[in-house]
Amino acid sequence: MPAFAPNSENLKRFGLSLTLGGGETTLLNLTSAYSVLATGGLKHEVSSIGDITDFRGKNVFKKVRIQEKRVFSPEVSFLLSHILSDNNARMEEFGPNSYLNVPGKTVAVKTGTTDDKRDNWTVGYTKSITVGVWVGNNDNSKMNPKIASGATGASPIWYRIMRELLKKYDDGIMDKPDKVKALTIDAFLGGLPKDGYPTRSEYYIEGSEPKDISPWYKKIKISKANGKLANEVEIKSGNYEEKDFIVIFESDPVSTDGKNRWQEAINAWAGQQDDKFKPPTETSDASSDSVIVSIKSPSNQTTVTSGNLNIKAKIVSLDKLKSVKIKLNGEEIKSWNEDKKDIDETISLTEEKVYELQIIAVNEKDKQGDSTIKFGFNKPWDYAAPTPTLTITPIPTPE
Repeated sequence: MPAFAPNSENLKRFGLSLTLGGGETTLLNLTSAYSVLATGGLKHEVSSIGDITDFRGKNVFKKVRIQEKRVFSPEVSFLLSHILSDNNARMEEFGPNSYLNVPGKTVAVKTGTTDDKRDNWTVGYTKSITVGVWVGNNDNSKMNPKIASGATGASPIWYRIMRELLKKYDDGIMDKPDKVKALTIDAFLGGLPKDGYPTRSEYYIEGSEPKDISPWYKKIKISKANGKLANEVEIKSGNYEEKDFIVIFESDPVSTDGKNRWQEAINAWAGQQDDKFKPPTETSDASSDSVIVSIKSPSNQTTVTSGNLNIKAKIVSLDKLKSVKIKLNGEEIKSWNEDKKDIDETISLTEEKVYELQIIAVNEKDKQGDSTIKFGFNKPWDYAAPTPTLTITPIPTPE
């Protein structure tokens, strides 16, 4: 892909593995591609001959310089180079002292191995030089899988070449662009720091940095009765506890058949981790036949000043409701026999006094729930009418 431009023809053969040496690319093309990162995103035309001078010292050929082409932004080039030069990032796979680590030098490097060990690649660069190595059989036959990989086949050769060249050329990657900023983030999931989790510093292009804690941290309501997902009744009654889980979800950008293989792999990995990666998936059936009534308005133990009283309430029942009654000071003022769980009714108050409002609901399983509040109409909710005082009038004694 000399122009670095995907099109309908090459996309049939090229995928993500192109960056690892797939897609039948040549060593020169792949090394040239990585050299773009070394120059901060600029692509220079590759040439093996710069000048030709005859035996008289006369210049008979001079390469015509072609204007370089911007392929990547400096910011993207820096981030990729910073990742590829981080020996700690690949330590778990390759160890601290692999052939990818040139002691005392900063070098960006990547390995690749194609199917059946037919090709081994190692390509690495500094801001001064780029070196690529390919190992394989000329007839495209398989190599011995025990000794051939990008880490064991091509990298020892690459390491010896790069070590010698760095005696002459400078190491290091390009300087950090001004639009790349360092930010302290959650070391585990990469969002903003979360209490109780380790942090690390990471580079971001200005404007792309995370603004929130990772959405993969989830607080989930768990039934106290059985450890399953709390149902609506348990949530309304407070019979649950919130627990922290890590729920990783991802789309599959290369799927062509609708299957999300990335998520399948994530789920398989999460299944081998501890319990914080394994939230329950079944909903609790505990107390599923309960009826819970919550009066939202008026508030309990308050004073209202309008004679037009708006009553709002919510009834929670996993089964349909059979009947609902509204009582005021023990007297039924409204009722209906239907599955109406959101109540919004207005009644008239005429007498300024303390009232007791009660809503009673019954579901199809004859389970009942109710809620009662007190309020005063232009009176304190706990107002007590004065008790009449007994007045004794003396009767005169007859003379």
